[in-house]
Amino acid sequence: FGSFLHNHALSLTLGKLLNAFHAQPREEAVAAYVLGALTHYALDSTVHPYVFYRSGFDEKGQLTGRYGYDHARLEVAIDVALIQEKALDKKQYQPSVTLSFKQEEVEKVSRLYAKAYPEQLTEHVFFNACEDMKASYQFLYHAGPLRKTLIRVLSGKYGLARALIHPRSISSPWQTTVLNATQVPWQFPETGKEVSLTLMELVTQAEEKMAHLIPMVTNAPTHEELNAWTVDYDGK
Repeated sequence: FGSFLHNHALSLTLGKLLNAFHAQPREEAVAAYVLGALTHYALDSTVHPYVFYRSGFDEKGQLTGRYGYDHARLEVAIDVALIQEKALDKKQYQPSVTLSFKQEEVEKVSRLYAKAYPEQLTEHVFFNACEDMKASYQFLYHAGPLRKTLIRVLSGKYGLARALIHPRSISSPWQTTVLNATQVPWQFPETGKEVSLTLMELVTQAEEKMAHLIPMVTNAPTHEELNAWTVDYDGK
């Protein structure tokens, strides 16, 4: 289902979630989740062309084999680089904090997904996915030597699980590289257009996109407003 979301325009994906959200009494926790889902879309659709260009893809544009591993590893490096670049408190970005949630609130969101996509999801799917993600990240996040060995044996050299292990820090040169701080030219995979945008400039573009998306949490968007956002999560 996550792959479905990433490969369709907003009108076909989060549009259904927004419609279901506005069709029921407003609840703060659910509204916060919907805002977060829009933020995810804004950032992914803006930054993914850079990630795809840097990490690669197969001849069909898919993340098969090592490409999925390289994609995830680059995103992990960007996570750590942003924390270092902005001098953020690392303790606040541990899974025990970022994935700490009240069960009843996640259950409400899970029921919302079932209402939005009744043919694809039951009311327990999203909740179970959250529990799986929380357990996985807590096991993987700062895996030590023994866990790294175990994970490599179980998932393989280029397994996604291995790619999601976050290092505690990355070197200054690697930080500069993944954030493209020196403005090395790169191309949009879809169009071939060459730019020298830094990761921070792409984040700024995502923030500008969010200014137009935030009102969708307050008022149900029209069909035309949703169709205006034709770019999918991958930036296609």
